[in-house]
Amino acid sequence: MILPAHGSFYASNPHAVPSPPPVDGRRSVGGRSASSGPSPANRHLRNLDVIPGLSYYAYATQILGGLQGANGLLHVQAALLAGLYAGQLAHPVQSHGWISQAGRACQVLVRSKRYDQMQDGPTKDLYDFAYWTCLQLESDLLAELDLPASGISRAESRISLPKGRFTLALPNEIGAPSTMMMFFYSAQIHLRKVLNRVHTDLYKVERQQNSNAVNPGIATNAAGSASAVNAAIAAITANPSSGTTTQSSSSNNRWTSNVQEILSMNLELWRNSLPDIMKWKDTDPPSKDINVARMRAKYYGARYIIHRPLLYHALHYAGLPPNPTSASVESPAGSVLSGSKSQQVSPSITHSQRATNMARLSSDMGMAVHSAPSSFQGGPGSMGTIAYRDLPPKLRRACKVCIDSAILSTEAFDGIDGRPIVTNIFGTAHAQFGNMLVLSATYMSCLSELVDRNVLEKLLKRTIKFLLQSRYISPSLRADARILTEIYEKIFGEPATSFSSAYS
Repeated sequence: MILPAHGSFYASNPHAVPSPPPVDGRRSVGGRSASSGPSPANRHLRNLDVIPGLSYYAYATQILGGLQGANGLLHVQAALLAGLYAGQLAHPVQSHGWISQAGRACQVLVRSKRYDQMQDGPTKDLYDFAYWTCLQLESDLLAELDLPASGISRAESRISLPKGRFTLALPNEIGAPSTMMMFFYSAQIHLRKVLNRVHTDLYKVERQQNSNAVNPGIATNAAGSASAVNAAIAAITANPSSGTTTQSSSSNNRWTSNVQEILSMNLELWRNSLPDIMKWKDTDPPSKDINVARMRAKYYGARYIIHRPLLYHALHYAGLPPNPTSASVESPAGSVLSGSKSQQVSPSITHSQRATNMARLSSDMGMAVHSAPSSFQGGPGSMGTIAYRDLPPKLRRACKVCIDSAILSTEAFDGIDGRPIVTNIFGTAHAQFGNMLVLSATYMSCLSELVDRNVLEKLLKRTIKFLLQSRYISPSLRADARILTEIYEKIFGEPATSFSSAYS
């Protein structure tokens, strides 16, 4: 399997084994300065000298660069490994390039005429592993960044799940390490399929015809961007009576709260069907096992994404004048692009885009259906005024589930010592940043009782610390940490002195 082998990259010592032939040290992989090391005292060192495995990566990618267009299984696996390594360096766009290349080659491998004639065996099992690894890794990136999809998801319905029995030694014992590895791998596949369905059903995006339209899901590129900080704080501390946004455009893509209920039910059915050895309670402490932590984090992330549109509605539109002509809710991200085909897109939609598109809540939530008038269209500066206790029971439960899931998703890796080895550290960290924006906005709203002040303070501090672990390799995550630091100071009225030196 590809993923278990990846762990050796980050733990390796580049000086413990012979190095590959020298690579030009004046240039660093990913376009970063070779002198931008983590310590000012070591500015004479190259990135190749201090980042484990980077010299091998540079040498290997030189070879892979001459194999563009190759479609063999080994080429798919090599591109996936390159993408995984780039992901460890918090270079998501570079990682996406390799994974997209692997996805293109994998689509050639599993063409229907060829794949359908294959008999079960080691080769087909490796094809299945390659396909589902490509799909998972690409989907994880597309969930946080607005990047083009390779199209690999189109074959999802006809590709078998990997069995493992042809390529792995799987004893007839559920607690055996290799057997558990397959269980966790299968769990990741299922949760990714659930998340892709959620993104498709709840977060379809209308592609803007205007070339100047803002691209959703793009992380801040400049560390410490003042505009990003101010925008985030404004969204959290805005005066309900100030500010308006443009009127929502008409949309043909609509859904009711039944969509959330069905998606949530399917997610809980999956959780209840897990083997006893993999089951857990929400009150359990964060696991020290990275595979368990990843599974729980993805589960809570899915539960959070499913219920987030309803929390958003409660924050922005509950208590507004009713509009009896509205019978359903628009997708929180707008309509699909013209045509009947939908594609998986990022749920990390910008705050204002969600506000201008989500205008109505269906009456099956047990409350009057509302639509924001032209003078009160939501977005930064526009918040609902109804108290949590006055929300209808269904909406109240949905809001609590969303907040609890955001907290549990953020804490999922707290049992892991140091920086967790995950397939996409940027996506993991940036998702936690998004969780904290939602928790902070809720705390500063009329639904503040959903978020305990002490819990919020603890989560802000731990998330800032988590983001700062990657501050030297990711300007975007450094900017995320700065934004949360500004929010912390705004909410708690005191400077986060322990983090101030990180931005100097």
